[in-house]
Amino acid sequence: MDFDESGDIDVGRVDKFPAYRVFLWQQTPRPPKLANSPVQMGMMLTAWRVTGARDVREVLEWVDAERGDRTFGVYAEVADIGTTATDEVPDHVRLIRLAGYDPVDSSEPNPDPYFSDPADASAEQQRRAERRRQ
Repeated sequence: MDFDESGDIDVGRVDKFPAYRVFLWQQTPRPPKLANSPVQMGMMLTAWRVTGARDVREVLEWVDAERGDRTFGVYAEVADIGTTATDEVPDHVRLIRLAGYDPVDSSEPNPDPYFSDPADASAEQQRRAERRRQ
């Protein structure tokens, strides 16, 4: 991790209470007919849009209480430049990862760089190993 002093605040707008996206992934159960298949099963996704949170810690506390053994990702929602909002939801959004890991992102098969706590990285490695055995 690197830190560079940035001087003053040089941004146009600060969203004090952003919307967050929470994704929870769980391994799809293997049907009995495929018990001996070498094919890995897909992942089921449960997704939420969270508004009204005081800060990201509140969102992470909810995730810890809700996720069980599922893999999680927490993202800040940011409107793409030039989009319009309807009912407070932008037409197009970008997500900025704040915590967690996306297990279906095949470009990043190793979750270790995504967790600052070694225990979280180890738990995710165990979940990945269990998914391969299923």
